[in-house]
Amino acid sequence: MASLSNGLADAKTLQNFNNFETEENLQFINTTYGETYACVDFYKQPAVDHPSMKHYSIHYKMRPTSSLRSSKINNTNFGYLWENGVGCPIGTIPIKRVTKDQLVKLESFSETFRPQGSWNFNDIQSEVHSNQHHFAVSRTKEEQGRFYTGASMSLSVNNPKVKSPQFSSSRMHVQIGDDFIQMGWTVDPNLYSDSQTRLFVYTKSGENQCYDSMCASGFISVRSDFPLGHVLAPSGVRGLSSFISTYALLKDKANGNWWFVFQGKEIGFWPASRFKQNVANNIEWGGESTRILRLMIG
Repeated sequence: MASLSNGLADAKTLQNFNNFETEENLQFINTTYGETYACVDFYKQPAVDHPSMKHYSIHYKMRPTSSLRSSKINNTNFGYLWENGVGCPIGTIPIKRVTKDQLVKLESFSETFRPQGSWNFNDIQSEVHSNQHHFAVSRTKEEQGRFYTGASMSLSVNNPKVKSPQFSSSRMHVQIGDDFIQMGWTVDPNLYSDSQTRLFVYTKSGENQCYDSMCASGFISVRSDFPLGHVLAPSGVRGLSSFISTYALLKDKANGNWWFVFQGKEIGFWPASRFKQNVANNIEWGGESTRILRLMIG
């Protein structure tokens, strides 16, 4: 894939993804929404190629794949996302195919159209504005000596009307020094080329920023049956306007890695080496948008 840092494609990482296409054992699989994902070897996903991973020994356990039957009944697993009800082969992870045209299109958009935090404002539980960027958030108090090693949230998933290059999201923002992680749902026609509500994670690490698994500084997935960026809809129920999804970011006490947990399942992690600071100093929950949209925090 390619880095989305400053809206520009990272040539090295893009080359690495092109190399995936020459692998004899590369497989492709469609989701239930007709999108194509590459089933990439765990150790060849872009985030494993980050410089900080050079002397990093990854000890991981691929999470078990879902069964189609159990997924449609209780939504505890993720096989319902795939036409085959399972996902990619064990030992591989799904990465959404993106075209060079999609990456080029991202170059022309400024900081306004990328996720941010609302730390420049004093309002809490209210709508705040930064030029065209708008927030409606609840957040932790900024107090010296206060830090966090995890947070969680439950979100009502909806489908606001959004036109490119704007985006609208409901997310948790975890500030780790000068860096941050976001997770939640978003409608972003510029990024995904449609107006559907999708699960996303976003990483800001040093000078690099990117969505999902699209760059070396991003997220390391450990599931074969869970594609980041997929359309959010309840299993077995199409057309329902709203349902609840749960998210958590938890720091592993043993090694300092930050784990993403969705619907109670471990999806993957950010290595501790991604960030200069080992704890979070601020957390906010709520809405973020690049259009005038009033969001209520309950």
